[in-house]
Amino acid sequence: MKVILLKDVRGVGRSGDLKEVSDGYGRNFLIKGGFAREATESAVHIRETYIKQQKAAEEKEVAGYRRVAEQLKSVTLRFTLKLGDEGQSFGSIGSSKILEELARKGITVPKEYIQLDHPIKTLGNHQISVTFPHGVRGSFSAEITKQQ
Repeated sequence: MKVILLKDVRGVGRSGDLKEVSDGYGRNFLIKGGFAREATESAVHIRETYIKQQKAAEEKEVAGYRRVAEQLKSVTLRFTLKLGDEGQSFGSIGSSKILEELARKGITVPKEYIQLDHPIKTLGNHQISVTFPHGVRGSFSAEITKQQ
């Protein structure tokens, strides 16, 4: 019996998979428990249409992420830090400040995509990585100077 899984089932497959299972297992457990539905011709057609739509939406999303990653290549953000007499910084540049500056330049990136291990507390140029879903990566630079 062929079934389309509606939920992930350990040892069988993931949601949306088309699987061949024994008749009893399919009827008595998978279908009755709401884990699957019988793979009729119309159900298979609906599944294939859904998969095509999902793939098209994912490709559009990836293209959007790639566009933003390409924009980021040419971005250099400039910040100032107040330093003490011995060179210690008073404050730091964190994700929030970075996101504000990106927004001023017209680029919107969710905070969780910014790869910043710790707030920046040193002067100089820093490369900041951005990791988007679907393996798309980008980066930009941040120039930190001493506040006068």
